[in-house]
Amino acid sequence: MNRLWILSLLCIPLSAATHWVSPTGATAWGSCTGATPLSGTSACSLYTANNNAVAGDTIYLRGGTYTFTSTSGCGNNYSCGVFPKNRGTLGSPITYAAYTGETPVLTVDGTAPGYTTGLTILQGTSVAGTYIHVTGITFHNMPNWASLYNYASYNEIDHCTFYSDTGEDFAGAAGLAINSACYGLTSTQAGGLICYSKHNWIHHNTFSRTHEYGNHNCVEGADIVRIGHGFSVNNDPTDQVSGTKDDYNTIENNILEYAGHTILDTYGAFNVIRNNWMHNEGWITDYSGGGCSFPPMPNGKYGHRGLQTSEDYGRPAQSILVEGNRFGFSAANPGNPGEANYAIASSATIARYNFSFGAFQSGIGTKWYRGFAEGLLTTLTGDIDASVTTIPVASTAGLSTSTFYIRISSERLNCTGKTISSFTGCTRGYLSTTAASHASGATVEVNSMANRDQGGNGPYNVRVYNNTSYWNGQTYPYMQSTESGCSTCPGKLAGINVYSLAVGIIVKNNLVTSNYSQTKYGFDITVDTGQNPTSYASAITATHNFCTTAQATCTGCCTASGDPSFTDPDHTDPTSPTLPDLSLQAGSSAIDGGTSLTTAVGAATGSTTLVVADAMYFQDGTWGSDLARGVTFFPDWIAIGTVGNTVQISSINYATNTITLASAATWSNNGSIWLYKKSDGAIVLYGTAPDYGASEASGVAPTITTSSPLTSGAVGVPYSLQFTATGDT
Repeated sequence: MNRLWILSLLCIPLSAATHWVSPTGATAWGSCTGATPLSGTSACSLYTANNNAVAGDTIYLRGGTYTFTSTSGCGNNYSCGVFPKNRGTLGSPITYAAYTGETPVLTVDGTAPGYTTGLTILQGTSVAGTYIHVTGITFHNMPNWASLYNYASYNEIDHCTFYSDTGEDFAGAAGLAINSACYGLTSTQAGGLICYSKHNWIHHNTFSRTHEYGNHNCVEGADIVRIGHGFSVNNDPTDQVSGTKDDYNTIENNILEYAGHTILDTYGAFNVIRNNWMHNEGWITDYSGGGCSFPPMPNGKYGHRGLQTSEDYGRPAQSILVEGNRFGFSAANPGNPGEANYAIASSATIARYNFSFGAFQSGIGTKWYRGFAEGLLTTLTGDIDASVTTIPVASTAGLSTSTFYIRISSERLNCTGKTISSFTGCTRGYLSTTAASHASGATVEVNSMANRDQGGNGPYNVRVYNNTSYWNGQTYPYMQSTESGCSTCPGKLAGINVYSLAVGIIVKNNLVTSNYSQTKYGFDITVDTGQNPTSYASAITATHNFCTTAQATCTGCCTASGDPSFTDPDHTDPTSPTLPDLSLQAGSSAIDGGTSLTTAVGAATGSTTLVVADAMYFQDGTWGSDLARGVTFFPDWIAIGTVGNTVQISSINYATNTITLASAATWSNNGSIWLYKKSDGAIVLYGTAPDYGASEASGVAPTITTSSPLTSGAVGVPYSLQFTATGDT
């Protein structure tokens, strides 16, 4: 459906009417229209455009600075920034675009309210999409950058710049927030957090500097981009169903740098995060003068992690793709010890073909955990009501940790301790409770969760393959030694690190080298703080990876070792988008060293139904935003039996490990299966086998195409169609 929409834009005019806006625009809506560019007072104001634009309209912003003040109406709807009152439709979005060759800059003065937002998209009353397209606009020093909520779906934001001079201009939880906050609902409606936003496409933008409004001491700070909420608030039976929340969003080809907390955090499902460049080295001033829990980086500054994919609804399978990203230089945070360049706290997640380097702890690591794959079931031995904080259950056998997540009749509870037959210190948090649903004999599902206060499943059923993780754990001396008061020192200083209570983490075909943990512990791939992966078989299956040296006693973890012959491993400039260049030189021992991902179960001749041992390595093109699907995002192609027997995937049933193919193929029982093309159509299988790591040698190293200045184009043609990808295709 989306592909037809995009193609139709090439054949018919983009909009029903073209309007012109300028910083000094003063004319009426009906007078600022037409094909002839208008400027100055002959154009409309942005306020006028916000209140009048309808489906199919294109609003061109002329260059210059748009300064929003208290006297210009900030604080009222549709007054400040890009804030459309109406909605577009499928095939006829409302488009706000920079006029060709000009740079409109939206900013505020000191009188504007602290909640003034540069870009606001909200639905209003129904679950239909909003269909707003924003392209080429710069948002500078806005207290809040962008907020998409209240069923804000099917929106495209591209080639924009969101930035602050210091990062202290920001007053919210995220610079760009996509979430389920509801507008105008009462407090009885689940706290007003049930209006989910989906299918948004955020690409080719630059985001820079969000910390915390007011130079606060020792705070974790804000995220640059956040999808969803950091807690589960609804007693809703659909909570555990992927696709019902802030899901199906695509974040790709962006530059994201300098967050106080996390560069990008997502709590949704079916989200796609691809081909972004993220770095978060020390940049925040130590306002405490040395009084925070953790010391700053050697340069005297703080930062935090890069990407985190999270889960807080108790969903068993989120289906998240993290592919082709470049993660660099995470840093210590004043409020907590932090984690990895990429912290995985989500289920059914594919992390592949990413480059991670220079992290102050691990390059790629799991965060939180789900102690048991499906949970343990028990029953209540007595009735409970809202006043009960000790939950009597038939048994807690098999649970060895002291903190728990439990569910009784679809209601989630959190408890701080247990005895042999009960849980104590239980709270219901945001959830309501009724005694009728908690009668003696009711089923209780129990699991051990590190993020028990939020109710998520944590990382399990995760596939981490063909990533390159280099020179991590080398930048923060405090974490390299045992420090009093630091339970994680020496830290998780590995290329890839997994929690010992995780479940179903498979690590394969990665190139993991020159990390501090290899020197400290003898492992580039570790569990917890430097432990041997083979001692935690229920948590991690590490097999067929390329490491610095053969990992002592780690049977099968690293099949190859040595110098991978990177093109240019220089890591001295954390801001460089090209260095280190971790592509492989010709003759590298990592070339053609990888192994197949899974195998065929049974033979077939001329069939489109393929059953495999493990389908979780692949995606079928149904994830992410509808707007990107079939435009930049495609189903995987696989090779079956031989590297030349390639075919595109049509659909996948993960419950039965059944792949439906787009065309008929033939294979033998136990035939090897490789990934042939990833989601952007790039070939990742040359020669006799895949290479170790994220760069498949083919004569041309893959290149991430991120945000770039707008190029000249015909009026009415969306800029989202004007970028090109480079690399292997």
